[in-house]
Amino acid sequence: MVILEADSKRLEDPEIGQIIMSRAMYPEGKGLSMSLKTETYEALKVESAKLGVPIEQLEQFKPSVVLLTLAVVKMQQIGISKEGVDRHYYTKAVNDKKGLAFFETAEQQIDMMVNMGKGYEDEMVMHSLKEFEDMEEKPIAAMVAEWKNGTSELSNKWIETMKIYYPDIYKSFLVERNAAWMPQIDQYLEDQKVEFILVGNLHLHGADGLLKQLKNKGYKVTRVIRKTK
Repeated sequence: MVILEADSKRLEDPEIGQIIMSRAMYPEGKGLSMSLKTETYEALKVESAKLGVPIEQLEQFKPSVVLLTLAVVKMQQIGISKEGVDRHYYTKAVNDKKGLAFFETAEQQIDMMVNMGKGYEDEMVMHSLKEFEDMEEKPIAAMVAEWKNGTSELSNKWIETMKIYYPDIYKSFLVERNAAWMPQIDQYLEDQKVEFILVGNLHLHGADGLLKQLKNKGYKVTRVIRKTK
């Protein structure tokens, strides 16, 4: 059994696509340029132009969706696969005829995405633009290496930054979701089946991370290092 955060395949469903568009876009009469401060919008416009995405094409979308769109473009430009680890293991599970389960519905993930930073959009945009500057090949490679090795130095830095500057995002994105997942993880650990659970790296580490919570419950958590030939 393979357990993922959400069903990424369902996000390709036309019905879900309509839900995304309805929730990710401003209603008629509102737009990105009207929702951000002038200096924030201009900075976003410059970064968007650098990435080859005219800001006019993003006018009707909410800031969190615009940032996600630009982040995907940025990652593709520096050579990061669009597939992602979750999609890789989703496909592998299907091909190997493994069972699949998900911690969240596609609708829950959509709501989380479109509401991120609500109420302090300008601060979120400016901080994200700074992160775009740092999102080059070497830092990304370091994050991938950390994920593969099971270490946590970079992840802990990201988590602490989120806690300090964006406590609401930290709470909704990590704390509340981790708390909702733990009862399900407990159930998987109690049955006789073997499950493979895959979640984002930030969910694992930190004071509210899943690994810490498992240890607090008395589970023995061991890092397994794959031996290479």
